[in-house]
Amino acid sequence: MATTDSALLTGDRAAMEFSDPSVMSSSGAIRVSRFTLLLAACTVLAALILTGIFVHEFTKAGDAAGASSSSAAAGGAASAGTSGGAAAATEASSAARPRRTLADVLLPNHLRPTVYRVKLQPFLEPGNFVTRGSVSIDFECLRDANNVTVHARNLSVVTETVRVVGVGGGRDAGVALKVVGQTYHPGSEFYTVHLDPGSGSGFALVRGSNYTVSMDFAGFLHDNLVGFYRSSYTYNNETKWLAVTQFQATEARRAFPCFDEPAYKARFLISLARREGMVAVSNMPVKTTVPVEGYPGWMWDQFEQSVPMSTYLVAFLVSDLPFIEGRKAHAVFKGELPATSAQPVTSSTAVDFNDVSKPKLRTEEGNEIMLRIFARRDALDQAEFARAIGLPILYFFETYFNVSYPLPKQDMVALPDMSASAMENWGLITYRESALLYDSKVSSARAQQTVAVVMAHELAHQWFGNLVTPKWWTDLWLNEGFASYLEYVGVHHVRPSWKIFDSFVCTSLQGSFMSDSYTTSHPISIAVTHPDDIEEIFDSITYYKGSAIIRMMDHFLGNKSFRRGLTNYLREMAFKNAEQDDLWGYMSKAAHDAGSLPRSLSVKDIMDTWTLQMGFPVVTVTRNYDNNSLNITQERFLLNPAQANKSASTGKFGYLWHVPISYTQRTRANFSLANTMPKFWMSVNESRKSVALAFDEVPRGDWVLFNVRQTGYYRVNYDAENWRRINEQLVHDHAMIDAANRAQILDDAFNLARAGIIPYEIPLNLTSYLVKETEYVPWAAALRNLAYLRDMLVHTSLYGQFKEYMISLLTPIVKKTRFETVEEVETDYENITDTYLSIDILRWACKLEIPSCLQNATQLFQRWMLDYNVNNPDIPRRDKSEREDDRVLHRHRDGWRKGVGFRLPALFAQQRSFRAKHDPESTGMHQEPLASSKHETGIRKQDAGTAFSAVARNELGADMAFHFLRNNFKKIKEQYGSGPFSMGLIKDFQKYFNLESQYIMFQEFQKTCHNDLGSAKRATDQTLDAIEGNIQWISNYEEGIHKWLKLRKLKLSDYVTRGAIEQKSAATDSHCSNLGVSLAGSNAWTCLKDSVIGLPLSISSV
Repeated sequence: MATTDSALLTGDRAAMEFSDPSVMSSSGAIRVSRFTLLLAACTVLAALILTGIFVHEFTKAGDAAGASSSSAAAGGAASAGTSGGAAAATEASSAARPRRTLADVLLPNHLRPTVYRVKLQPFLEPGNFVTRGSVSIDFECLRDANNVTVHARNLSVVTETVRVVGVGGGRDAGVALKVVGQTYHPGSEFYTVHLDPGSGSGFALVRGSNYTVSMDFAGFLHDNLVGFYRSSYTYNNETKWLAVTQFQATEARRAFPCFDEPAYKARFLISLARREGMVAVSNMPVKTTVPVEGYPGWMWDQFEQSVPMSTYLVAFLVSDLPFIEGRKAHAVFKGELPATSAQPVTSSTAVDFNDVSKPKLRTEEGNEIMLRIFARRDALDQAEFARAIGLPILYFFETYFNVSYPLPKQDMVALPDMSASAMENWGLITYRESALLYDSKVSSARAQQTVAVVMAHELAHQWFGNLVTPKWWTDLWLNEGFASYLEYVGVHHVRPSWKIFDSFVCTSLQGSFMSDSYTTSHPISIAVTHPDDIEEIFDSITYYKGSAIIRMMDHFLGNKSFRRGLTNYLREMAFKNAEQDDLWGYMSKAAHDAGSLPRSLSVKDIMDTWTLQMGFPVVTVTRNYDNNSLNITQERFLLNPAQANKSASTGKFGYLWHVPISYTQRTRANFSLANTMPKFWMSVNESRKSVALAFDEVPRGDWVLFNVRQTGYYRVNYDAENWRRINEQLVHDHAMIDAANRAQILDDAFNLARAGIIPYEIPLNLTSYLVKETEYVPWAAALRNLAYLRDMLVHTSLYGQFKEYMISLLTPIVKKTRFETVEEVETDYENITDTYLSIDILRWACKLEIPSCLQNATQLFQRWMLDYNVNNPDIPRRDKSEREDDRVLHRHRDGWRKGVGFRLPALFAQQRSFRAKHDPESTGMHQEPLASSKHETGIRKQDAGTAFSAVARNELGADMAFHFLRNNFKKIKEQYGSGPFSMGLIKDFQKYFNLESQYIMFQEFQKTCHNDLGSAKRATDQTLDAIEGNIQWISNYEEGIHKWLKLRKLKLSDYVTRGAIEQKSAATDSHCSNLGVSLAGSNAWTCLKDSVIGLPLSISSV
């Protein structure tokens, strides 16, 4: 499943806070659609209105949901047309459910389902949103027993229809067993059918025998975006309804009684009833269509039997959505693993979808995969980009894994309402519209990349997660980590010009470092011992740390060994369930056979240290320049080291790791992929290691740089002299160091300073080389860290000086970037990272009130106010991110008021951020939407969190949003749950809360709402940690930064000449090189402070 955080998907993190890609012209100027720069006008307005909508929507929906739920339980069977018998309601309010443990919610393991026959008839009629259904489940008895227990929730089972019949050749073949009772346990969501043991063995169900349990039931089509739910859209002023599923992680039980755990794989025969003129879609193709008896105008679509799969991957849709289609032949393989560029080897082995005992991976040569993309009729043309790349990515993954896609088709659906960005249901992937649809005329570059990334992510899941599935959610990271890494591989195949691998460092890797730098993080592989834990681990650690350590494994094993291990794993474990140790075994064998890993090490030895304990190390490299040796240490990195004393956890391995060490140096600079293989390992048993360097390999005068291309999941610190030499290199010729490592240097330095390990002068001095930087990745790393400084300083007296410094830093690159208004934009984005860089810079420029940016933004806004046509807007609703300056809001206050009178039509699928811009006098404009609970609008439930964040992530709106959250959290949880939605709201306050009073307020909120937090508890703990860190940062570093800004005032017009730099460097070399290797000493710090450090600075006494 793709995360709901589109920023994490596409790299739009805090570092790129002001970024919104547009189109880069060949001349290097930015080409923007007529009103792109004015989108802040729309988005500020939208953010304010939407927050009011958020209040209204959950208040209104909360009242309606209670009534609907009780109606479904009490009268659902009758409403759906179920006749006869009593209805056993499998429902309990969340307030009534006791806290559960894993033992409470895992089914007894005496039965194993083999085949489901599910029939569902959804009624999409206002006032009667119900389903009529039946299920029969073939199962094998693994242990003598007297009951059949399945999961069910919010279903009304017709008790008189419940039957258990013996099948096959066992003792009870053809015999209907006597049902003596039926019970429902709301805490575990177990529906149990009790059977008469008889007078024989004392057990109704006998080990080794096969049975079928069947029952009729009714349910309710809620609008809560889980289970089998309803959604709607408007076409030609008419409301169109649809019914669709979202079953991950434990929501299939809302649609039909089932064994709702990933370990219980089975085949599924789905039948869906629909009205004529509508379309039913499921995991497999339609086999037959017949009329529904007793329902004129209704048809049953009966689907082919599925391959074995877990319940959370079952999916179905009933709608009138049209589709576009594409086809491509399968790639089919056998024998040896081909090289990356090799053509596949064909096979004539075919999949028999009706052969229960022998699931296969091969498809007949010449068979085609059918791709269909469903969307609203007025948005269907926006599916062309997805169609163009969908099958090429799928085909590429077949080649990459050397394992065929086992289904005959792949459907994709753009849904008006969906809780996640996408869901990898096997053969029927569902998406938010913004994650699948792309309009080449108006959508942003990031929108196009989002479509490609999310699609590649979900297609990778067809192998990792679907073909081989974790036994339990403890190993969720195997699904999401692999998909989050392979999405880059898949996108690179179809759009190599995007250079998407370059952005991995500044998005997934460095972004996961932030979450993993607190004591409230968690191991990737975490024991899920409570149901709330399942939702809690759908977070950045699972997705992005998971992807980062898989990338690390790819590099330390070598890609050939990595892919061979994956292929063997997928082939041997196909249609089965796995744990991480299964994968490690296949990886070790492939690496040992290839000689790419010492036989003294296994992949399990290495990876357990990264998956079974939280956090990551900082590797400190201390050079002895006299004998050319290194002392290397590893220790856990924490942004707030003082928090380590609060944590009782010592880590499974004492917070030591098996660390792959790669490095390069000035005279033999090598940033090739081959040089990312480790030169040596730091063992989990080594906190310190001494390494001798050959003088001819690393001359004494060289700098050394560790973690080549930042493929390892660790930070690196150096002695003072090596930092100085790296800094000099960046100033003299930054291109000599790979862009990924330039980003690493900046990010490591800033975060080491934030943790108090090195002085802030080091990262701040490093930033001065940026006046010559032209690559996106280093700028992205720098701007993310500078954004943190800005957020901490914005309410201090120091902000003016910081702002002045930022203006001087950005002015050279801003001057190279021109605004160029055009009416049309190109249909595809090529140099997408160049586009990202330009937009990041321009947005910072406008935020910093650089006059050229303000002038362009103001002019375009004025034109928009004059020319806006509500029926044909150039700026689509919820599309491009805002870019222009806050002051435009202030200067055109009447325009904003006027704007409240219209609603932008939802003509375009892209739903981008609603970040609220601030104005010193606009606090009241934030208060109005929070106070308004009567505003009727079409904003969807899935977007409510974004609307809230628009105010919460604003320096003027944060306190206001917190008071709203605190006073309404219980109702928010009732409507949206305590999962990703609530976790996102809570984490919003990490950005600006940095006062003791705010910490106390949040602490009180945690205590007051403790019983309602559920899976949001860890998010609350993490936010408290972050706020505490912010407070300590202000206390520890504000004064030091103030001194640096006074001493190092940047004047880009006064460059120090190269000769002066070299002269200064030479004068300090002898002094600094004899300081030894410690940053702790006062002499080392004096060297750094007194040296120009090769920077193009003009130092003035202030």
